Amino acid sequence: MPTEQAAKERKELARIIEEGIYTGLEFEGHDDPRLLYLEEELLPTLVPALKELLLEASDDRERLKKSTLNPIDWLAQYLMRNNPRYSDALLHHPYSLMVKNHTRQVRGRVKGP
Repeated sequence: MPTEQAAKERKELARIIEEGIYTGLEFEGHDDPRLLYLEEELLPTLVPALKELLLEASDDRERLKKSTLNPIDWLAQYLMRNNPRYSDALLHHPYSLMVKNHTRQVRGRVKGP
């Protein structure tokens, strides 16, 4: 059973790695308003949610095997708790910041949906 300190260190390491991964990520230029909508409205919440779900599942494989961790329910709960209309929890997430910069650049080239 991992100690609380080990769990904190593991999360901090994951955060540092995540920032490094997102720093090297590049988006393709496009002029599709549908893709822009997804990038602005869906991805900044969904990508961190999926990452957290993978961490949760890997942290507790026994729960996953015993079916006490339902990935669909977990994801739905996470998305409801972190809905950007009611929470600013993901506002400073590295992926959200990257997507925001990208969509700002693309917004000038794309006509409204």
